[in-house]
Amino acid sequence: MANVEETANLGPWKDANLRATANADAGVGADAGLPPAIRFRSSIAKLVRRRLAVRGDTTDPQLAAVFLLMPSPPEAATRYAPKRVPRLDNGLHPISGKLWFVGAGPGSGHFIPAEHADDDELFNFVTDTLGLGSVPAIIFDPRHPELHVRHYPRGLVEPDTFEDLTLANREVTIEAVTEAIETTHAEKMITPDAQPKSVPLWYNRDKWLPFRDAEDRVQTYLEIALNAYFPTCIVRPEQHMPEGRLDIEIIENDPIDRSKITQHGILELKVLRSFGEGGKAVTKKYTSDWIRSGVEQAAAYRDSKGAKWGVLVCFDMRCDDVGDNMCFKHVKTLAKTLEVHLRRWFMYATSKQLRSALAAAKN
Repeated sequence: MANVEETANLGPWKDANLRATANADAGVGADAGLPPAIRFRSSIAKLVRRRLAVRGDTTDPQLAAVFLLMPSPPEAATRYAPKRVPRLDNGLHPISGKLWFVGAGPGSGHFIPAEHADDDELFNFVTDTLGLGSVPAIIFDPRHPELHVRHYPRGLVEPDTFEDLTLANREVTIEAVTEAIETTHAEKMITPDAQPKSVPLWYNRDKWLPFRDAEDRVQTYLEIALNAYFPTCIVRPEQHMPEGRLDIEIIENDPIDRSKITQHGILELKVLRSFGEGGKAVTKKYTSDWIRSGVEQAAAYRDSKGAKWGVLVCFDMRCDDVGDNMCFKHVKTLAKTLEVHLRRWFMYATSKQLRSALAAAKN
C-alpha cells in the first residue's frame, strides 16, 4: 500500500415489525457528522459488499467500477448520457463497467459506461477525457483475487497515492479496536502539535487545562478512526438508553438482510484531568469515582445492547503519567468481575514533554 492517510435493544419497542424497521435503518445518517472522505470510503465499501451479497450467483461484467466523490455528473460527462439510479444502495444494480458520480454517503448515484478492460485506458478516460483526475476516487475491480476496494484520496491523477480497504469480514475484536485507537492517538492526539487545529483538546496547555467538552472532542477522533479502520461497520456515537448515554457502539448490518445486526462492542470514554477548564483542581477521589463509574457504564451498556465486549477507554490529560497499573488499580477486581476491558492513553500538554518522556524511557 502506498502512503496516505445480535440484535439491537429497542427498549420499550417490543413489536417485531418495529424492531426490524429500526434495525434496518440503524446506519442511516449515522455517519452524517464525519468528514466526507471517511464517509465516502465507508459508504462505498458497504455498497460494494452489499452488491456482492445480493447478486448471489448472478455474473456481473468482469470490469472495474469507479466511484468519484462528485454528487452530480459534470458537463464533460453529458455526452455519455448519464443515467440516475435513485436506490443505488439496495444492491440490486450492477456496478461493474461503470463510472459512478456519488455523494459522500450515496443512497443514489449517476453513472456513465466505462467499459475499459485496460487500466491505463480507464485512468486516462477519467483524468484526460473527462478532466476529473483530482476528484477523490474509489475503484472496485472484481477480477482481483482479494476482496477489496482501492481509495485514491487525491484522485486518479496520483495513482501511487492510495489505500486498500478490505471487504472481507474483519473481526472486530478488542485487540483490533485497541490498534485503531493506538494509531490515531500516536498520529493525531498525543500532543497539541499533533492535533488538527479544528479539534484541539487543550484549552490552555501551559496550565494543563483540557476543554470542558474534551470527551466529546475525543469521541470525534475515535469515531473517525474506527470508521476508517472498520469500513463495513457502523460506528454510532451518543446513543441514549435507560441506563444512560452510551458513547460509542460498533455494529454491523448483514449485507443482505439489514434487519440483522451484529453488536460488536461498546466504548465508554473518560478524560482524566488534573484541573477543570476553569483551573479548579480535580481531586483524586473524584477521578477514582469517575473511573469506577466508567467501568460500571461499560458493563451496563454492553449487557443492554447484547454486545460481545465492553471497554473503558481513558485519555489521561493529567500533569503526571502514573501508568496503567496505578490508574486502574482500584477497579481491576471490579473490571474483571464485570468483564470490562481497560485501556488508557496518556496525553502530553507539549511536544517537549513527550520528547523528555521518550528520552527517559531509553535510560
